[in-house]
Amino acid sequence: MHLRLLPGRLLTVRCLLKFDLHKIRTKNPIKKATLSLYAVSTAGIGKGHSTLSGSNEFVLVKVTSSWKEHKVTWNTQPCFTEEGTIQLPATSSEMQDFLDIDVTKMVQDMINNPKENYGVMIKLVTEEYYRRVIFGSSDNNDPTKRPKLAIQF
Repeated sequence: MHLRLLPGRLLTVRCLLKFDLHKIRTKNPIKKATLSLYAVSTAGIGKGHSTLSGSNEFVLVKVTSSWKEHKVTWNTQPCFTEEGTIQLPATSSEMQDFLDIDVTKMVQDMINNPKENYGVMIKLVTEEYYRRVIFGSSDNNDPTKRPKLAIQF
């Protein structure tokens, strides 16, 4: 998995996730794919999620162009499509995990079209001050806080 945070102006941040699916070779559709995201605290930003200025409802959108983990910036962020967007509700606590998000269709598309697997972007529906979701990355010191993709065949 590759992860990249894209800090924009006014501290708007988006996150990119890409799981390596190229080794999956199946002619049969997958039964189910789920993504689990784990809340974390971040030094300098604060503890976990925030809804101080309103809803922190967020979406997973399919990325449609390439990006490189250590080179992408706000100004060079990849394109994405609203088609197949997965919408998630606002958090109910600062440290709420989002477990077993159904990403079956999105992952099946990535398996069927490996050359078009550019991953997903996590972004708030309304990107405003004092709203945030913060999840552990693949670099998190605590391996139990890293994003997890589970695929059932």
